Amino acid sequence: MNMFMQNMQPQQNTKCVSVCLCVCVLPAFAEIGWYDGLVERYMSAVPSVTVPNTTCHLPRSDAFHMFRDPVSGDLPWPGMVFGLTVVATWYFCTDQVTLLYIHVVHKILNGAQDLKKLISNHEYF
Repeated sequence: MNMFMQNMQPQQNTKCVSVCLCVCVLPAFAEIGWYDGLVERYMSAVPSVTVPNTTCHLPRSDAFHMFRDPVSGDLPWPGMVFGLTVVATWYFCTDQVTLLYIHVVHKILNGAQDLKKLISNHEYF
């Protein structure tokens, strides 16, 4: 996370992202013809340098489809539904454990600082 966004509250983040959307993304989409223009330009995009006798440089016909063919798709829908669900759940759980560890360490360090203050004030001696 960059330093600009790190010190902002969630409401400020939302405002910042909304302003960036209005300033950057919306004019770009308007220039290319919104979503239909994006699809049209993407499907007609071909690089200037290609590998002969291959089709790897051409956009796939199912490029804008989330659920692709289960046999010929590069990310078949059963793998996306079942496989990525497991991976996403695993990531979410490990992220929660990491956040828990950070919270516990923060509490321990704050407690140690409070104990240091008590000892330095000699309140218990």
